[in-house]
Order: sequence, then C-alpha cells, then structure tokens
Amino acid sequence: PATKEIQITCKKSNSLQQRFILWGTSLTNSANLQFHSVGMRGSGYSDLLRLEKFFEQLPLINPDIILLDFGLYENYRAQESESIYLRPFKDCIAKIKLSIPSANIIVCIPQDCIRGGRTLATFEKFEQAVINLCKTERVAYYDWFRVAGGKYSAQYWADYQLFKPDGLHLEEAGESLKTQCYVSAFQQTQNRYMNGYRQFSLPQDSSKR
Repeated sequence: PATKEIQITCKKSNSLQQRFILWGTSLTNSANLQFHSVGMRGSGYSDLLRLEKFFEQLPLINPDIILLDFGLYENYRAQESESIYLRPFKDCIAKIKLSIPSANIIVCIPQDCIRGGRTLATFEKFEQAVINLCKTERVAYYDWFRVAGGKYSAQYWADYQLFKPDGLHLEEAGESLKTQCYVSAFQQTQNRYMNGYRQFSLPQDSSKR
C-alpha cells in the first residue's frame, strides 16, 4: 500500500535546546535514479553562489552527476568582458568541485532567445565562451544552443509557440521537447560508451558540433 503519512521526530542535542531548523527532506521510491532539482525562473549562476547551504549540503546527496542548466541571464551580458560575465559561472564550478570532487559536472549552454523582438549575437558569443571555459575547467557540456537550432533559431521556436510571449522562457511543449533531447543525448552517450567508444573528439568549428 502507498504511504499516506510521514512522521518526523526531533531529538534534542542538549537540554537547553528550544528550537530546531529543518532545511529539507529527501524522499525517493527508486533504487535506480534519484533526481534533485534546485533553482527558479530568473535565476543565474550569481544567484546559485548565494545559496551557501547548497554547497554545504551537496555531499549529503552525493550525486554522480550535477547538471548546471543556468546562464540565460549571464548570456545577456556577453557584450561585456568575458572575465566579468563568466566569473559567476567559473566560481560555481570551483565551489562544486570543492564541495564534492567525485561528481561529474555537465554544463547546459542556453539556447538562442528573443530580446526586444530579435535575437542577439551575444548568444552565440556566450556559447563559444562557455565551451572554451568548460574545456579549461575539464567539465562536460551539452551544447543546447546548437542542438536547439543555433543562431536565429529562436524565431522558429516562437513561431511554433514553444516560447512564452517573452521569447525567453519555454512553454510546456518547449520544455517537453528539451527534456526529450536531454534524454536522447544521455542514451546515445551511454550506448556509445557501452559499445567501446569512450573517446570523444570535437571539431574546431562549433557549427559542426
């Protein structure tokens, strides 16, 4: 029968204790996959850095893979110096490696979006900068920018009503499509690995990745 009620009992650590802090609970019914998600619409790497408890408590979850799907709002700043707009991203990777060195990090590069009624060249510039940084930091990346169609593809997503009216956030159909691409990418990578293809080389031209 399904569990309908969960009871949590608190035990004092000393006789003077009058209160406790519950940061959260982790419930799972799968021995094969445990998926945790943190974040909210409008947040970026700079916001993640402010979540001190995230990095402190990450070892409690002890994940095998950490997928970082942020960066849309840093993307807008790609007209600035790379040392400025990539700093939060680089600091996040450093803090995660320090928190749990054994975890594998995968960075999802944001897709092309619409701002002010048009796409911006900064989105492609951001993609190239993130790829270079991932190679330097020796972390994997999923080039969602290229998979989703690359430069100017946002207009097609909007035409098929996969974007919300703001041209930034995805509708449910868009989220579903992105999830399907995620799953397909993991499955293909796993199949290649199981078949002995364990070295991956990338062409220098990012448009051919």
